[in-house]
Amino acid sequence: MGACINVKWNGAGYFLALWCLEGIRRLRHWAADTPQTVTRPWLWLGVLPLGTYLLCWLPYLDLTGYTLWEIHQYLWQFHQQAGDHPYQSIWYTWPFMIRPIAYFYQGLNGNEPLGIGPPTPSPEKAIALYGMDNPFLLWFGSAAIVLLMLQIVDQCRRHLQNSIRFSKSRKTARTHKSGDSPKREALNTNRVTHASHRQVPVTVSIVMVYLANWLPWTLIQRSTFFYHYLSSALMGAVAIAWLMSRWFTGDRASWRWAGWGILGLLLAGFLFWLPLWIGGTLPMEALQQRWWLPTWR
Repeated sequence: MGACINVKWNGAGYFLALWCLEGIRRLRHWAADTPQTVTRPWLWLGVLPLGTYLLCWLPYLDLTGYTLWEIHQYLWQFHQQAGDHPYQSIWYTWPFMIRPIAYFYQGLNGNEPLGIGPPTPSPEKAIALYGMDNPFLLWFGSAAIVLLMLQIVDQCRRHLQNSIRFSKSRKTARTHKSGDSPKREALNTNRVTHASHRQVPVTVSIVMVYLANWLPWTLIQRSTFFYHYLSSALMGAVAIAWLMSRWFTGDRASWRWAGWGILGLLLAGFLFWLPLWIGGTLPMEALQQRWWLPTWR
């Protein structure tokens, strides 16, 4: 984790997510607190990442002669002064990929060699290199995150209802001098509560890592770009995989067919937009077909 943050500060989102999940674990008592469980988070999520982060800087400090504080002060000031850019985008547009980044564009006519003269005004074909995601993967990933959020809300609602029912059943059991049906009902309710809660840690982890990497950008005042969202987009793909694993192992054939359909669209999207990721040459008509939104140009 320390090495990740050292390469790019964006990695701090994963660090924040791990601490948030540790806090949730403690609040919900998913594991009994012992001296070991209290100490280990500070070791694995505190001392070790910080030590790794500092060690990764040592070679650079030795080469440049700057102090660690001077370097971080310079980095902070640089990011504060970053100006406007034609391909900048706002954080709330990232889940929809409203404005990806065009890194390179060169229009070509006939057998015109690459890099000779300015871009052709009305080219027959062009080379374009874009920093964008597979639109199907990104959009399905955003929808999957929303579905997981709804799942979490529904599970919390059912957990609360079962807890209230369990509490009422215990009170009813005390008032009965004979018979054990209320007790059995209470035990069954308690089992349902735990059974419905088994999958919560997975869904909560996915959503928490997604939000921890995305929401901090709401506080950033400098120009931001779509690539700042990629760490969150990764969790969107994980959310798709999690949901599809449930569909493929479920009893409903319709869900399995939906899973195969999504996989087919993801593969088709990969092949369709691949030329924009590798800087391939495309006829202008084919390039324009890949600009699904006016802001993608």
